[in-house]
Amino acid sequence: MSKFQFRLARLAHVRAVQERVARERWLAAEELARAAEAKAEFAREAVVRARDELRAEQSAPTIAIERVMAGSRLVETLRDRRRSTVEHARTLRFQAEELRRPWSERRREVRGLEKLESRDLGQHQQDELVRESRELDEVASMRASARTRQRAGTDARAAAHETEPTLGALSPWTDRDGEGAHDADKTGA
Repeated sequence: MSKFQFRLARLAHVRAVQERVARERWLAAEELARAAEAKAEFAREAVVRARDELRAEQSAPTIAIERVMAGSRLVETLRDRRRSTVEHARTLRFQAEELRRPWSERRREVRGLEKLESRDLGQHQQDELVRESRELDEVASMRASARTRQRAGTDARAAAHETEPTLGALSPWTDRDGEGAHDADKTGA
């Protein structure tokens, strides 16, 4: 059986390397985006906690103006930080999605080449089976032909041996019955 060699093996290898590089870039960007989204969620929770503390301060029986004002400034500062972290997270998410597209395209190309290689391998195996079958048929045919020739030769020799006159039949001492004339003299007949 001959060894299968995919005709586009080099291209498949190049595409696989490109796909791997694109995937690594996308995963790195995805990790950054997730970290930024986690940071934005943490900032949102900080705003919620600061608001809850401000409400608690405002609902106290005695209100300390300085503490309410400080709480209000803290809520505003945390909101601003949250807005910037959300924007940063959105930007990183957008960049990750932009890097995911080339990876998806490379992945489709690699899968297409894998399907093509699989189809070519199947065709190669089918061709090899047909070739081997032909070889076996030819060997069987040659053996059958040799047996036929051998039988024909054996039969011809046997037939030639049966029709071949024996030395006794040609002897001047034998008659038509195959008995020798000198045998009759000995018996006195």
